[in-house]
Amino acid sequence: MLLSIKEVEIPTIQENEVLIKTTYSSLNYKDALSSVGNPAVTKNFPHITGIDVAGVIEKSNSTKFEVGEKVLVTRYDLVTGNWWRGKYDAVIDTVGGNILAEASKLIKYDGVATCCGLTSSFELNTNVFPFILRGVRLIGIDSVECKKEKKSAAWEKISNEFKIDTLDELTTQIDLNEIKEAFDSLLAGKAVGRYLVKIS
Repeated sequence: MLLSIKEVEIPTIQENEVLIKTTYSSLNYKDALSSVGNPAVTKNFPHITGIDVAGVIEKSNSTKFEVGEKVLVTRYDLVTGNWWRGKYDAVIDTVGGNILAEASKLIKYDGVATCCGLTSSFELNTNVFPFILRGVRLIGIDSVECKKEKKSAAWEKISNEFKIDTLDELTTQIDLNEIKEAFDSLLAGKAVGRYLVKIS
């Protein structure tokens, strides 16, 4: 851990920016992670710690704040530098496991990931950063207990505007004697698409 107290050059404020004379700051767990170089929290070093600021506006190029006003800043760009930008507004996951864990890292601020399957794994090895730094939401999709009206609306869309033209490529037809082999593939994470069992 490399910590030091130094005088730093006062930055020149740009349009719509303010300069705050800090009275108090605060420390939390993300600050501690940053202090040991955790790249998920801070990208650029050296880094000035302190996730929150309470102080007084000393200079202002903003129409929203005047010199002398008391202000409070909570998180914003002070710690993360706003660098961990997502790539997608939303992710629809059908397999779970590492694929869902990695996908959650690519979601933009206030985005959402939906999960409806566990073909890859029922475990989710990830961290809380997407949720507490970008407000990402993880929403489960249940097709068993949800209301009939919701099911009917979903099937209506699937049979019309969301109709899949590649069903033959996504299904493998098997007979009863091949069920054991199909189960083995599913449990080993080697299955692709959906197995269609021909009964008669």
